[in-house]
Amino acid sequence: MKTIVQSPPMQAASLPARRKRPGLKFLQPFEALPFQEKMLHIASGLVDFDKADWLAHFDKAQCYAVYFSGDEVVGFSSVMEAFFQQGDRRVFTIGLGQTVVDPHYRNHFLVQRALIFRWWRAFVRRPFRPICIWGVCLSYKSYLAFVRTLKVVYPCPGVKPPQRHAELMGMIGQHWYGMDYDAKRSAVKYKSAAVTDPLSIPTEQDLLDPAIRFYHDSTSSSAVAPLGLLTISPCAWSNLLPMLGSWVSNVIRKQLGIKRGSRPKK
Repeated sequence: MKTIVQSPPMQAASLPARRKRPGLKFLQPFEALPFQEKMLHIASGLVDFDKADWLAHFDKAQCYAVYFSGDEVVGFSSVMEAFFQQGDRRVFTIGLGQTVVDPHYRNHFLVQRALIFRWWRAFVRRPFRPICIWGVCLSYKSYLAFVRTLKVVYPCPGVKPPQRHAELMGMIGQHWYGMDYDAKRSAVKYKSAAVTDPLSIPTEQDLLDPAIRFYHDSTSSSAVAPLGLLTISPCAWSNLLPMLGSWVSNVIRKQLGIKRGSRPKK
């Protein structure tokens, strides 16, 4: 079963102040090789996984979204893109695989920016082609990155995915994860990818939130293998506008030095 703690072992306030807003670069595996050691160092501090297996599969990723603060790597996501045929519809899917970000550089919309840039790149090439973004959420925080910034997300509390989206989730899961995909839960089984970041362990207070409770219940298991929730979102303008708006407001707020939930002094 997932661990629940009464209070976080490490408070966000104990972290040093966040640095300058990180930048983003998309790199092919050979271009990311100079940063491989730093990427591994960040990942091993937040996720328990097989390092030898990670290194062996490093060059098999399509590309990496690497997050930089100056010349320093502060996080990364592996990019996973593929076409799927659904009847007469050919859907382009954009997924982010393993994603880790140094805790000092979170809340900068890094994952959302990576998805927006990949979506825009595909959209300008074929504006009328259906596009769907997805990710496997290994913690409730990565799940919240979807449900807090996108209007339509599956799976979500109290809503059954439409048939075509449920089918697409199954196609994505089978294509990328094979036997490790659990269609009933829309979850992926990882042999060794347990999140060890204490800030990603839900508290009793966190579990009062319906989205966090839904994620927790969907991925709780007595099995040894940890589960990640496969989450998708269709890329319609009506769905993406809230995320674009949140991104813009986040940039403006940081430029003005306004903390989330606060107002500028008069």
